[in-house]
Amino acid sequence: PVLFKRSKHVNPRGEGPVFHQKTRARMANALEQCGGAWLPAIYPEATVEHAISARPEGVGVLLDAGAPPMLSLVKAATPALTIVVGPEGGFDAGEREAFEQAGFLVASLGGNILRFETAAVSGVAVGRAFLEAHR
Repeated sequence: PVLFKRSKHVNPRGEGPVFHQKTRARMANALEQCGGAWLPAIYPEATVEHAISARPEGVGVLLDAGAPPMLSLVKAATPALTIVVGPEGGFDAGEREAFEQAGFLVASLGGNILRFETAAVSGVAVGRAFLEAHR
């Protein structure tokens, strides 16, 4: 989880070790249900700068409803795809600029603004479909 400027006022019920244990258990159950091949890692909370510097090699995508569609920007096969989903209320201009300067593509999942939870799941689904199609 990235600590964005606009996410700091949100209720802290989604923080701490108990929350992370529950989230990991949900992820494991979903993985078993769908027959997935790997369990994503959950990292500790990070600043925007730390998240950018810790990004793995590959394509980075910053999801923003006003941007071109994700599939129109990601064109080549890549070993990794990093997807950034912003907080409720969107990215601060400085945060968005930091990701863009780090080489992240700014893309959308369509014309609608999605809740961050829905955007994350949708972004992963689109990214996974893209990566599967370009193996």
